[in-house]
Amino acid sequence: MKQKLFLLAILLMAIPQSVKAYDFSAVAPSGQMLYYSYNNGSSGNSVTVTSQNSSDPYYSTCPTGALTIPSSVTHNGTTYSVTSIGYAAFYNCGGLTSVSIPNTVTTIGTIAFRGCSGMTSVTIPNSVTTIGNSAFWNCSGLTSVTIPNSVTTIYQWAFQGCSGLTSVTIPNSVTTIGREAFSLCTNITSVTIPNSVTTIGQEVFARCIALTSIEVDSGNNVYDSRGNCNAIIETSTNTLIAGCRNTTIPNSVTTIGSHAFYGCTGLTSMTIPNSVITIGSYAFDDCSGLTSVSMPNTITTIDECTFSGCSSLTSVTIPNSVTTIGNFAFSNCIGLTSVTIPNSVTTIGNTVFWFCTSLLSVTIPNSVTSIGENTFAGCSSLISVTIGNSVTNIGEQAFSGCSGLTSVTIPNSVTNIGDHAFYGCSGLTSLTIGGSVTNIGDYAFYGCSGLTSLTIGGSVTNIGDYAFVDCSGLTDVFSLRKIPPTLGSYVFLGINSSATLHVPCGSSSSYQSAWGFSNLVDTLYYSFSVSSIDTVMGSVTVQTQPSCSDTAAFSATANTGYRFIRWSDGNTDNPRTLVLRQDTALTAYFALVVHDTTILHDTTIVHDTIIPPCPPDTIYINNYVYDTVFINNNYYDTIYLFDTVYIHDTIYIHDTINGGGNAIGDVMTIDAKIYAHDGHIVVEGAEGMPVMLYDATGRLLATRKSEEMHGGTPVQFNVPASGTYLIKVGSYPARKVVVIR
Repeated sequence: MKQKLFLLAILLMAIPQSVKAYDFSAVAPSGQMLYYSYNNGSSGNSVTVTSQNSSDPYYSTCPTGALTIPSSVTHNGTTYSVTSIGYAAFYNCGGLTSVSIPNTVTTIGTIAFRGCSGMTSVTIPNSVTTIGNSAFWNCSGLTSVTIPNSVTTIYQWAFQGCSGLTSVTIPNSVTTIGREAFSLCTNITSVTIPNSVTTIGQEVFARCIALTSIEVDSGNNVYDSRGNCNAIIETSTNTLIAGCRNTTIPNSVTTIGSHAFYGCTGLTSMTIPNSVITIGSYAFDDCSGLTSVSMPNTITTIDECTFSGCSSLTSVTIPNSVTTIGNFAFSNCIGLTSVTIPNSVTTIGNTVFWFCTSLLSVTIPNSVTSIGENTFAGCSSLISVTIGNSVTNIGEQAFSGCSGLTSVTIPNSVTNIGDHAFYGCSGLTSLTIGGSVTNIGDYAFYGCSGLTSLTIGGSVTNIGDYAFVDCSGLTDVFSLRKIPPTLGSYVFLGINSSATLHVPCGSSSSYQSAWGFSNLVDTLYYSFSVSSIDTVMGSVTVQTQPSCSDTAAFSATANTGYRFIRWSDGNTDNPRTLVLRQDTALTAYFALVVHDTTILHDTTIVHDTIIPPCPPDTIYINNYVYDTVFINNNYYDTIYLFDTVYIHDTIYIHDTINGGGNAIGDVMTIDAKIYAHDGHIVVEGAEGMPVMLYDATGRLLATRKSEEMHGGTPVQFNVPASGTYLIKVGSYPARKVVVIR
């Protein structure tokens, strides 16, 4: 019984009660019942108009029609002056059409007329000094209001949502205008701030979408509208605190204040001058008509919600001075298709590109170390993302709902993948989780139904609850860790029952007991790859792929004019076999096949004599064949000189060479002639073929095409320094030349 009574008491407490919060009531001159409370007890001489139930004004009885509030009221033989309209006195009295306030009233209290949507006019007397918080909030029927010269303070939200107001006059007595005092007054077109105002709160004219003119009186010592900029600027700090669709930001402004253009839907473009170094939070939030914005290289931070809800923005270039992009900075920019994030950015906050549903691709630079929570959540058109190799953390829900994403590579720098990070990425078909990841969070890849192949890196120790639930397309799961990672609840629930789990050699039994896959394959999971340093030089072939027991067999094949040198680990075996003991990637190196050319630096005299019967066009020198030599200006195709042979003639290369400055052999390559002149290598007779210059290592320095030359002009290369160079004409073997400068 006691328990039932206790429950009944709780139920009664939960039912709103009508509590008498007034001292007495009286009928107003206009016929409505009004409620009053004493200001200083019944012995005082003044009262406040209040609601029938001020503790819960929803349950008060509201007057309707045209209301005249009396200047005094008599109760029990005592007459009291009416000096204020109290808290929630006429809260949500939508049936009121007009109100006349007597000149005995000095204060209009908090939410006094809030929600009086049917009220079309109100008379505020010269006695009023204060208009309280939200006093006329959402009085949408008001078309004009005159604030008397007695008022000094207009508190925050005082006229917020008075969408019918087309004009408002702020008198020269007002010193303070509170936050959002006139926000959402969607039909106000112009406003003038008088000399007397010294304090203006944030968002004072936020979402006043019809506002086209803002002017500050020239005598105001705190604020200005320099250069007819149609904005309010705090003079001492050069901070623009409020703007409109016609604002031009002067080049002297250094800061765009928080909420300065908040909800300015008529703003279509904005050029931010180089003087600006700071843009405050929410500065352009919900500027849905903004199609372009130009930001200078002076800005270092894009603050929280700066461009949130700018649904007409299609592209954004973030200047390379920016280091931080704050939370929600571009969230819900549904028209944004591309964004350029520079390498200067080190921090990307939470929910930065949340529900940018048209964003197609994004590259996160190497300077960024963390991707925050919800950063790209809901970017359903995102098909490509490149994650920089400095990122260590992918936050919760970072890519949740990116259903257009088809592939993602998580770099080796990443150590943690947060909860729900790729939740619902149904277009994802392949996934490689980097070798440094240790934790995969709860629901991380839940519902990635298009995923067919999954590779889990060898450092993963924990996989959270439901991480891969409903990845129904999975056919192959590769786990590279010999000791199975710890699994949370239902990690692989709903995947294809025939999916195969591939695990390192010798670990199948531990995986079988821990993960429970019916199809399980022991595989060597050291990665293996071979490649060519340059496919122009040669190619590689793998004859045998490695497995648990087999070695890898592979070879390199040089193309015409090239030869194999070595593998990247220094081994020169070709073909080659290798038993893997770790992840292995090898590269085949090749070099040009070259033929030597003798270089003479000065006139060279050989003091022996040719022994007959050497023909005049064949000479041997030290048993070595040389391609081209001139002797006494006579050309010999091939010259052989033996140790025992005597020649008294002088051997010249390119007639006579004095000093070593142009000492390059005069060589015949097919019908091409190679020689030196004024510090250049010159090739004649190479018409129709490309001519390439290489350094001694085989690195290509320059290419000239003979068809680029006119009228038989030789191909010329400027030689950068003394040394050995290679000249290659067409597909013919290269020739080695030595330059001495």
